[in-house]
Amino acid sequence: MSALADPTLRPLFQPDADGPVRALVVAGACGNVGFGKLGQFARLLTPHGVPVVALDLSPAVAEVPDKLRAAFGKRFSAQEVDAVLANLTVVQGGIADLPQGLTVGFVFEAIPERLDIKHAFYRQVRARDPEAFIFSATSGYPSTMLFSELPGAERCGVMHPFFPHLTNKLWEVPTTGAVTGKAELGVVRKFLGGLGMSLIPVKDVPSFAADRIFCGMMLEAVRIHVDLGLTPAQVDDVCKKTLGTSPFLVHNLIPGANYLSAHCMELMTSEVDSTLYAIPDAWRPYIDDPKKQWPYERGQACPPEHFAAARDRMLGMLLALTAGMVEHAVAPVDALNFLCENALAFRAGTPALVHALGLPRARALVEGFCASQGITHADQVAPVRVFAADAAPWHEVYVGTQVHDGVGLLSLKRTTINHTFIAQLDQAYERLASDDAVKAIVI
Repeated sequence: MSALADPTLRPLFQPDADGPVRALVVAGACGNVGFGKLGQFARLLTPHGVPVVALDLSPAVAEVPDKLRAAFGKRFSAQEVDAVLANLTVVQGGIADLPQGLTVGFVFEAIPERLDIKHAFYRQVRARDPEAFIFSATSGYPSTMLFSELPGAERCGVMHPFFPHLTNKLWEVPTTGAVTGKAELGVVRKFLGGLGMSLIPVKDVPSFAADRIFCGMMLEAVRIHVDLGLTPAQVDDVCKKTLGTSPFLVHNLIPGANYLSAHCMELMTSEVDSTLYAIPDAWRPYIDDPKKQWPYERGQACPPEHFAAARDRMLGMLLALTAGMVEHAVAPVDALNFLCENALAFRAGTPALVHALGLPRARALVEGFCASQGITHADQVAPVRVFAADAAPWHEVYVGTQVHDGVGLLSLKRTTINHTFIAQLDQAYERLASDDAVKAIVI
């Protein structure tokens, strides 16, 4: 019997040295997330001899191998793609329909965002493979809502991925307050790290960190579209110039994205039932029909007389959400900033925007937004008290400082230059240079 050589894989896929190599199952392999992550995991695990299963209720799962070949394109050699697909087992049905004798080590669940469906599926996995790890790609359900009643919950958790799913190796992983056991989380960290993945730990709360920003941006984009009479493309023009992103265009590109974004915002009301998360009626048709697209004409510019109002509303919304996350320690400001820039493609993350705008201006934008929009419970969902120098390390979003045995360390958290990065690097250097205990500075 073959043995796995990689020590980062053995705890999951061959915990018994004399036992068979266990499989990784992607449930929901026909969906956008499941399909992409199936291809990614299959490509990375095939050379190690870990079986990979594409599982879906839809008969379209039979087409997955051909679609994967097309998706891989010319990124990889034909020989490598052939090996990946030869290692792939395609199953139409549920977990009980897997081949007899195939033991499951890890289930990556990307099935519809309904708790009743997810809970039933998890119970079926536990009945078949009691030792399997189960991690969900959910956009918004915290692990406590998914797994708290499931036996072996310590082997469960959330791995929230980002587009493009076939190639993106960044994951948001709820850890603080999550059901995942400490030792079990260590096993998963080593597994993903061994595959070259990057994990950003966040708090186990509804919608986590990145989707609070991404989905909140779309919510406010829709409200601006309705209230100011701007077309979706005109709202995107404001967002592109202010943030570097185009929420309407992105939601048109991803089937079902409107539903998921609205779902994440609605989940937020379980913390505080505030109008900050209120879904406008104009969004409902796009939420209900995953194929319905916003009318969109590329190249439309926002009329100059509306630009400032639209910009300030969007900034007010995003900085309000940022303030709530800082207040409740959902993610450190540098981690949140990293997610904004590397997962959501912001030109500068919201914490970096706070530093660039200045704390008084950031506070004024949020206060003005909450007042003009009549946001209820604003003191809880948009706590402007965090916009203070001693409330969060806003000055270390891009550059961190430490001192060890007389050596000052400058830790750079961005790979490209912008004005805020240069300003924070200069400030960090001055802090260390003025410290009599620092005899040398290392970057």
